[in-house]
Amino acid sequence: MKPNFKKLLTLALCASAFSLSNVAKADVVTVADLPTPFNDAITVDKKGNLYVSNAGNFGADGLQGSQVYSTFEGAEQDIWMENLEGPLGNTFDNNENFYVSNMNTGAIYKRSKSGEVSLFSSITSGGGMAFDKGNGLYVASYQGGAIYKIDRHGNATVFSDDPRLSGGPVGISFDKNHNLYVGNYDDGKLLKIDKNGTVTEITTLTQGGNHIAYLVYAGGHIYTTSLFTNKIYKVTLDGEVSEFAGSGNFGHKDGANLEADLALPNGITTNKAQDTLYVSEYYSSYVKAIRINK
Repeated sequence: MKPNFKKLLTLALCASAFSLSNVAKADVVTVADLPTPFNDAITVDKKGNLYVSNAGNFGADGLQGSQVYSTFEGAEQDIWMENLEGPLGNTFDNNENFYVSNMNTGAIYKRSKSGEVSLFSSITSGGGMAFDKGNGLYVASYQGGAIYKIDRHGNATVFSDDPRLSGGPVGISFDKNHNLYVGNYDDGKLLKIDKNGTVTEITTLTQGGNHIAYLVYAGGHIYTTSLFTNKIYKVTLDGEVSEFAGSGNFGHKDGANLEADLALPNGITTNKAQDTLYVSEYYSSYVKAIRINK
């Protein structure tokens, strides 16, 4: 039986949207129950509201999902965008415009602050997305084995196509020094690309057939989801890997970090304070929140 969304919010969240101040430290807590499973990238806006791509299951023509959900405090989920083609990465720019990439077509759509949707750019097979401090948009190309940089006019150029990106880049995130971190889904390599484009391999996740889904930089560390181990890993910038959350059992059970059961954790993001992670699951409709102890 699925938990009551509004009841969970009342118990787990404080008045400022999606805060974990009333939740025991180091717990994994369910904060949303979306309309469907097969969810992917997740983004949080400045107010703490969550946005989740529904990538959908795989079919003959690729991913079957076509929507992005928005989840607001104390309310049911809304459809934020629709008529998409296997939506994966999503993010906001500094002006509160929303962007989503699509795996099937490589199309990148923009939803303006006022709600107008337009085709912003196009690359080979979209993936994770991240803005740098200068508001430049970077997009991982899963099937293209590259990272693209897109200017404010929608012009896309290859930022890096280093051979090590042939392992299927999906998750990307910037640190405070403008270094870009990239996780490969197919081979589990975690790469660092500095502002000059120099690529360094930090580590390789060897657990569960590799498969880094998404990652996020928060508080001096990288946090990665690993679907088939049902775990979230914490990685130092020197490449030291440790288990952060997930018992390894497939299922739905909140609780202490390493006792909680997850169902193919997939998308991951952090709030502005970088003290809370939000995680979507591919094989469930739930969104989890996990406090980061600083």
